[in-house]
Amino acid sequence: VILHHQANAHDCIGYPEANLTGKTLNEVLFAIHPHWTEFLTEETPPENGFLPWEDSQKQHAFGLSIQTLHLNEHFYVTLAPALAPRDTLRNASLLDIPLDTETVSQLFLRLQTAESRMETYMHHFPGIFFSQRADLSFSYLGPQFESTFGINPNRIQRSSHEFLQLITEKDLPIFLSKLEKHSSNASTFNITYRLKHPTENSIHHFLDVRTPILSPAGLLLGYEGVWLDITRQTIAENRLTRSVWKENIATLTRGLIHDFSNIMAGIHSISELYGDSINKEHDWYGGIHQIKKSSREAQQIVRRIIDLNREVPGKRGYHNLETLTREQAELIEMILPRNIKITVKSSGEELPVHLDDVQYRQTLLNLAINARDAMEEYGGTIEISLSSIHSGDFFGKNEQAPQNGALICIKDNGCGIEEKHLTKIFAPFFTTKETGKGSGFGLYNTKIFIEENKGIIDIESTPNQGSCFYIYLPLTNFDEDIQSEPAQDKRPQIAVYADQDAEDFDIVKNLRESHFEVITFQEKEKLVRHLKENDLFPASSTVLLIDIGESSSIQETLVTLQSHHPKGKYILQSQSHALEMLPNTFSENIHLILDESISPGNALKKIQKLIERDV
Repeated sequence: VILHHQANAHDCIGYPEANLTGKTLNEVLFAIHPHWTEFLTEETPPENGFLPWEDSQKQHAFGLSIQTLHLNEHFYVTLAPALAPRDTLRNASLLDIPLDTETVSQLFLRLQTAESRMETYMHHFPGIFFSQRADLSFSYLGPQFESTFGINPNRIQRSSHEFLQLITEKDLPIFLSKLEKHSSNASTFNITYRLKHPTENSIHHFLDVRTPILSPAGLLLGYEGVWLDITRQTIAENRLTRSVWKENIATLTRGLIHDFSNIMAGIHSISELYGDSINKEHDWYGGIHQIKKSSREAQQIVRRIIDLNREVPGKRGYHNLETLTREQAELIEMILPRNIKITVKSSGEELPVHLDDVQYRQTLLNLAINARDAMEEYGGTIEISLSSIHSGDFFGKNEQAPQNGALICIKDNGCGIEEKHLTKIFAPFFTTKETGKGSGFGLYNTKIFIEENKGIIDIESTPNQGSCFYIYLPLTNFDEDIQSEPAQDKRPQIAVYADQDAEDFDIVKNLRESHFEVITFQEKEKLVRHLKENDLFPASSTVLLIDIGESSSIQETLVTLQSHHPKGKYILQSQSHALEMLPNTFSENIHLILDESISPGNALKKIQKLIERDV
């Protein structure tokens, strides 16, 4: 029963009597339009809804809106003339809509709201909506087109030729073939293809979802569709596929690599045995020793290949940048074409750094491959130079070293890079190479690695003359692990000294693979200084001395070390057959002697046992 009502309520709803009090709501509504009985029940007030002015046999665009609020024991009902819901209005004709002021204002308001929502949706949707004519010119392109491609949509709206030029040559026939296949069917279909960015020379992967618009006679009028940028997804899928393939290849070839290494180890052992049994005047002496040297180098190359192809980077360690760079350059030289040479200019001094050697090798490989591609047509030279740089010194365009460090310059005389691209080359997905030749991740990963190691990368390039990448890396102060690693997680540490570069010896590589923290020294004075001045080594730290058997200064070095570091534990590994010739006083000061008959596994166990005993 109606208890209260607005004074002019009867005029709004078209009821003939002014006083509605005492009547039921359904009684009033049935009196206005008897056919509303099919929408209402007599027991309860009507729920929220719409009552059309005409019966259900005719779709009407105008009617009465009902909004009901139940509060405590009462119902509050709002009745107002309104447009029909969207589904009903879609099927109505213009003649069904009363053209009075109130109806027109409601139509305008609803249209304005719909346009505002659509505009917001179009700007925030991660895709580009389009309407395309049958001749492949466009009648509409969404607002995201200009922000994605950097050109005015009018450029390709008027001409299908402009649009087709954006599709890569390999994908264009596929695109046209699929359009022809679906031109007579109104079903939605999709195409995946690549579009060339007209200003950045980059490639975008798009999923094109479109629906053909056909006339009643089946004639193709055009398409309504949307482009979805799936570049990141596509590259991620490709990288995953390549990763799985690399893993499968690694599994298949790992055994072959180790078998090859074992064969070379046998050749090395036999050549060493025969080489020690003949004197230098023998005709075979030079040849035997060359076989020994070559077989050892082959084993080292195999080990470098295994290290380089480790999918999971290793832990950071202390390395001489000179040694890492020279080793990697030797490996890179093997994959370069004959018309491209690579040279390394050393600084002539040790450049100790604390980094992951695997990622550093991969960084050099990325830069070398880019240089190779830039010189592919005419050949040239890749020049890698290393030098020390002092805090505050400038390098590159205008970069400044924040502290003492090492500067690596990778220079080529290739085609160079255009000025407009220099600000984008370190961005992910950016590449100036042909489709399929570049992922756009090489320089991006290089920059990430360098910045993670507190370094700086810069580039100078001149078109048709070449490019030069500058890499600054801070020199280590040998306290990184103390600052960053908890004591319980700290790896066992060992210093290695040899008359020649200790990085070349298998024992050093084996120690690192067994998670030892290894620092190598070739200069006695530097080893003594670090043992005395740095907190990296405890008083009872372990030092491995490698005796190469030819004009070795190991005995002299041991005496010097013991005078400055008397509580240290010393290990001797002999690379010759001269252990029996060592003086007794010398042997007494050695805590562990490893001769050539001890296998690498047993040698590691003995070293581990000695260190654990010290702890």
